Amino acid sequence: LEGGGLSCRAMGNDFEITNWATLWSQEDLQTRLLEPLQGLKITFAVETATATLHFDNPHTPERAVLICNASAEAHRVKYAESSAILEGSAILSAGTPVQEKGAPGPRRSQRPGFQLRAEGASARRRAAEDEEDEDDEEEEKDEE
Repeated sequence: LEGGGLSCRAMGNDFEITNWATLWSQEDLQTRLLEPLQGLKITFAVETATATLHFDNPHTPERAVLICNASAEAHRVKYAESSAILEGSAILSAGTPVQEKGAPGPRRSQRPGFQLRAEGASARRRAAEDEEDEDDEEEEKDEE
């Protein structure tokens, strides 16, 4: 497996993983690979970020490669999902302003439904003004 800087391979009786810390800790390598697969020992090369697990037969390192591949794929999928979730929430929050505690709320004219009520009030006011105008016209006619 190669990708994201991580690589693992079987070499005879050894299993070598480079950039192992991107996926596991030293304890993880010990308790999740070496011990369950009945390995002999583990060595670390700090300068190359490589861990080598030593086994007593050539088939066990091949099993370790399968475990490494599956773990790396699961990590990649989990990372992709969490990135998508974070990206999605960022998109949602970008369109939704968050009101800080104690901050004044939206103006009355910005509240949902206000526009409809305001339009209704304007229509009633115009109707009342029209009625007053009609009343004034009738009074003028009466005076003539």
